[in-house]
Amino acid sequence: MSPLKRILLGLGACAGMGFLNSCAVVGGAMQVAGTVTGDQGLSSTGASFTRAAQVQQFSDEEKMYTGRTVAANLLAQSRLSGRTALERYVGAVGQTVAQASQKPDLPQGWHFVLLDDHEVGAYSTPGGIVMVEENLVRLCQDEDELAGVLAHEVSHVALDHPMQAISASNQKAAFESLANWGYSKASQGSDLSSLQDQFKNVTADVGEAVNHGYDRDKENAADMEAVRICAQLGYDPRGLARVLRRLKSGDKSHGDPAARAAAVDQACAALPNLPQPSPVRTARFLAALR
Repeated sequence: MSPLKRILLGLGACAGMGFLNSCAVVGGAMQVAGTVTGDQGLSSTGASFTRAAQVQQFSDEEKMYTGRTVAANLLAQSRLSGRTALERYVGAVGQTVAQASQKPDLPQGWHFVLLDDHEVGAYSTPGGIVMVEENLVRLCQDEDELAGVLAHEVSHVALDHPMQAISASNQKAAFESLANWGYSKASQGSDLSSLQDQFKNVTADVGEAVNHGYDRDKENAADMEAVRICAQLGYDPRGLARVLRRLKSGDKSHGDPAARAAAVDQACAALPNLPQPSPVRTARFLAALR
C-alpha cells in the first residue's frame, strides 16, 4: 500500500475524535490526494467534506441533486396540468420573482411546474424546482396575488428551508459517508451502498418537509421575504395576505393562514409608498386563465 493510501486510511480512524475536526482533516487529505492522483471525484468529495466542517451545509450542486430526487418522487405521485400556456405564464411570473430573491442564480436555474391534482398547494424543492397546483393559481384573483404565492415558495428555497429540514443525524451520516467513500475509494475498496443509503435518508427528510410544510418561524420568514420581493418588483405585497385568507387550515396550507395573513398585513402597513394593484396585470392574469 502506498504511503498516501496509508495516510488516508489512518485519517479515517479520526471519525471518533470529533465530527467537525475529523471532517476538516479528512477533507483536506482527500483534496490533496485527488490533486496528486488526478482523481477529480476524490478532490470534489474532499472539498464537500471540508466545507461540511466549515459551514455544515451542502453545496448548491448537492442541493440541486437532492431537489431533483424529491421533485421526481412528488411528480411520480402527481398529475401534470397540461395547460401549457398557463404554465408558461406562471413560469414567467415565477422567474421574475426569483430574480429578486436572495438566490437569483442557481446551477440549473429556476423551474416552475403546473400540477392538476385537485389540491390547493405548492411545493418548492432544493435547487429551484417549484411545483404549483392549478387550483392554487385559480384561487388567486390577479397577478399580484400569484406573485405573492410564488415569491413565498421561491423564498423557501432561497432561505434554504428544505435542506434545513434534514435531521442532524442524517446530515452527519451523509457527510461521514462521503468521507468514508472518499478514502475507501483511494484504497480501491469503495462502498457506494452506504453512501446511497444515507442520501436516501437525506432526501426523505427534505421530501417530508416539502410535502407537509415547515414550522411557524420558517413560514413567517418566507412570507416576510415574499413581501420584500413583491414590493421591490412593484407588485402589491398585500396580495399574499388576500390569498392566505382564502385558504383553509390544514397541512396543504402550511400553518394558520389567518395568522400568517395578519402578519403579512402588518409588515405591509410599515412599507412606504406601498405598490397598488394594477389593472393591466389583472387583465393579463385573467387572460392566462382562459
